[in-house]
Amino acid sequence: MNDSNKTKEQLIQELEDLRRRNAKLEKSETERKLVKEALQESEERYRTAIEQSNDGVVLVKEDRLFFVNQKMVEIFGYDRPEEIIGLPIEMLIHPGDQERVKDLTRRRQQGEAVPQKYEFKGCRKNGELIYIEVSATKITFQGEALSLAYLGKVSESEAIRWMDIIHGK
Repeated sequence: MNDSNKTKEQLIQELEDLRRRNAKLEKSETERKLVKEALQESEERYRTAIEQSNDGVVLVKEDRLFFVNQKMVEIFGYDRPEEIIGLPIEMLIHPGDQERVKDLTRRRQQGEAVPQKYEFKGCRKNGELIYIEVSATKITFQGEALSLAYLGKVSESEAIRWMDIIHGK
């Protein structure tokens, strides 16, 4: 039946069907906007928490820096995250501690039980030696095992106290 042969009731029914579909679409669009706003708000909360942290925050993927916050950049004497993202982690670690930290990171990502907290000597961009305290855990991101770590710079005297404790002094 073509449009000219439709009855008034059929046309009214089609109009009501269109109104219902339009209302569903509007509701769906409103829900989509609400979800988008909630997602943006959540992302902003997490971004603010990470970027305002007093600790350096880093994600390590396959022994490379996958993500760093601005505090991490500052601790190691760089200007921008882009300068160190993608670098191998050993670039920030004193040669005497590189193998230990890489081994802990690799084992953690493989699911082995390793200490969550540890210390290492770090190297700033200018070569200055610094002492770092780390709290790290394994996470899964996009189906891959990564290490999430919070790093804080500590004083040399605090680092010496750790060594005394470790060596039973």
